Amino acid sequence: MKKEYRYITFLVLSILLYVTVEVMKPKPVDWSDDFTKQRTIPYATKILHEELSTLFPNQLIDENRETLFLVDYYTGSKNWLFINAEFQFDEFEAETLLDRVSSGDEVFIAGRLTGFLADTLNLDYGYYYGGLDSTIFLDSMRLNISSPSASLNGEWKYDADGTFFYFNSYDSSRTTELGSWENTYVNFIRIDLGEGAFYLNSTPYLFTNYYMREPEKATYAFHVLSHLPVQGTIWDSYYKAGKSISGTPMYVILSTESLKYAWYLALFSLFLFMIFKARRKQRIIPIIKAPENSTLNFTKTIGLLYLEQSSHKNILEKKVRFFYDYIKNHLRLDTNEVDEVFKTDLAARSGIPKKDIIKLFDLIELTQHSTKISDTELKLVTDQIDQFYQNTQR
Repeated sequence: MKKEYRYITFLVLSILLYVTVEVMKPKPVDWSDDFTKQRTIPYATKILHEELSTLFPNQLIDENRETLFLVDYYTGSKNWLFINAEFQFDEFEAETLLDRVSSGDEVFIAGRLTGFLADTLNLDYGYYYGGLDSTIFLDSMRLNISSPSASLNGEWKYDADGTFFYFNSYDSSRTTELGSWENTYVNFIRIDLGEGAFYLNSTPYLFTNYYMREPEKATYAFHVLSHLPVQGTIWDSYYKAGKSISGTPMYVILSTESLKYAWYLALFSLFLFMIFKARRKQRIIPIIKAPENSTLNFTKTIGLLYLEQSSHKNILEKKVRFFYDYIKNHLRLDTNEVDEVFKTDLAARSGIPKKDIIKLFDLIELTQHSTKISDTELKLVTDQIDQFYQNTQR
């Protein structure tokens, strides 16, 4: 048993040591695409979402958490903000978005469009990889905004080995170029449609926490979004890379360090409980009936048999015989001759007055000479003999 407890103790200490090391070691940076407003990882958009009230002061900032099929309840002109690595709206979603823009909404999309909406807007993308650029010897690349409004113009510098998508072709009859890399790779355009417009930016990562945490680079996102009018704005939370997993309970538990280890500890505690509970569980103790007093039952049966047969004479003879045996065995007197000497000795040895002894033996002699004994007589002799048993000193 002691040897088993040593093994269990070693196992528990090993697991606790492992959990402690896991908790204390630095958490690796999560570089996955997310673009949701809740998280603080590099490629999420928490910082930008918190600054929307500054970009659109005194305006309602709403949130879309469902497919575009169900957005008809929004009334009046709105700004729509879509930020994700890639968007592929189906035909019905794209038609809904086109109808809203035609009615006066302004839609900003940061990310690469594919599918029906890209075909409708005649968009084609190219891909830039800094590692294959002949200008890689440059320390940085310039990103500029050339807006018709001079107040929205600007220039920013980024590492020259970056990668990004850019607009390779588009419908120039209704498209205005608003920004590019090195005045060569167009990444920001405006497409007019009806009473509204699409603002498309092919570099969504510039709007994530990774760049927004630096004030000099965060101004790029502010300049881009300043092209939208100051009006009610709808932030999209449905078409996100991180949306499909961020809502599940287990994802929330496992993505939070403290909750994750609390979950593991709970499972481990349950495992230990099952082991020790199984070992300490006592087997069912069978019910053992106490042995019955068969002698007492036999006596009662014989007594009832004599009572039913009314053999009072026979019962009396047996009780007198047992009475004499008691005197012989316990008081050491010979019962063959019941005379005055015997009665005197019996009174001396039993401690019962001699007159009571004489009365008892007279009653026994009287009943022994009778041929038939009544219930009353049997009871009287029985009571006298029982009283003798109770009063004797031996």
